[in-house]
Amino acid sequence: MCLRAPEYVQQGDQLTGISALLGKVREGRRDHEPDTEKLLELYRNRAELKREYAELRTEYEQLENELERRDRVHAELQASLDRLERLLRDPCSASNVLVWYQLQAINVACERRLGEYAQELRKERETKQRSQLIAMWEEQRELEGSAIQSEIGAQRLRQQGLEEQLIVEQQHLAAMNTILRLFKRRSIQSELAQLSECIASAQADEHALLARLDEVQNNRPPPDMRGLNRATKRMINFLVLALAQELYLHLDSAGLAELANEASDTQPGVVDYGGNEACQRLLTQISGALSGLQKKAIGDDILSVRARLIARKALFRNDADAIPVPETVTKINPVEKARRDLQIEADLLGKNVWNLSRLMSR
Repeated sequence: MCLRAPEYVQQGDQLTGISALLGKVREGRRDHEPDTEKLLELYRNRAELKREYAELRTEYEQLENELERRDRVHAELQASLDRLERLLRDPCSASNVLVWYQLQAINVACERRLGEYAQELRKERETKQRSQLIAMWEEQRELEGSAIQSEIGAQRLRQQGLEEQLIVEQQHLAAMNTILRLFKRRSIQSELAQLSECIASAQADEHALLARLDEVQNNRPPPDMRGLNRATKRMINFLVLALAQELYLHLDSAGLAELANEASDTQPGVVDYGGNEACQRLLTQISGALSGLQKKAIGDDILSVRARLIARKALFRNDADAIPVPETVTKINPVEKARRDLQIEADLLGKNVWNLSRLMSR
């Protein structure tokens, strides 16, 4: 006869087997966890390496493009140098090259003088405008401070009157006999409390006024200088154009204005200035013109008159623009009234002679 184990014993054995199996699964997972972490770390390192490689590749391509660009520039400069050497080997072309460079010297001298004049004008106008703003700011601050001080004086008089009234009421209460004080004590105390509140409010108002006065006198920053206004910029541009016209007339009197302007748009050896004798004459004229540019003194009154003549004809593309339309400032009028009809056409601004567009105030 076979004996069967109780049912709860069989169930216990089954649970023990399942627990053992689960333990083995957990141990297997733990055994594989280090390998999984290593694999993830390898993937992360691989992604990081790919990103760094892409950045290095981009940087390499940029450097390669920059090297090619520099090689092209070097080749162009070498070609220009070789061409210049060929020109200088021939006596006639060498004289022409020398004339070209001397004409360029005229352009450089004119551009330098105009640049210095434009910078001087801007600095002078900025200083003047800032002085005016500071003066207006000081005047406004003084007026506001005086008004606050007047309010403080009036507030102190009011507070003094309230304090005197409080003292009188307190003395009046102290002088009352016992019966009268018994009947009027409540009304007088209420009145005294109101006076005390009014005094406290007056003191608070005085403190607020003193704080405002301190802010106005000591803590208010000066106005911010945000550049020149439109009218000032236009006047500066008119004066710079006036000086450019004066320099052009000085060169035009020696027949060098158009030659210098032409030289700024060409390369050496392109323009034929003639043989050796013709080039020597031009070099002599250029030397005199350069000396005159350095010594020529142009009065402010002449430039002011010429600037006003330019302003009369100047038009602008819009109200906010400070640079005139080039086509409206091409006429150079003599300063003398008797010769105002003798006009010279020179589109200095439109052709950007002596880099005028860069010197204009915007």
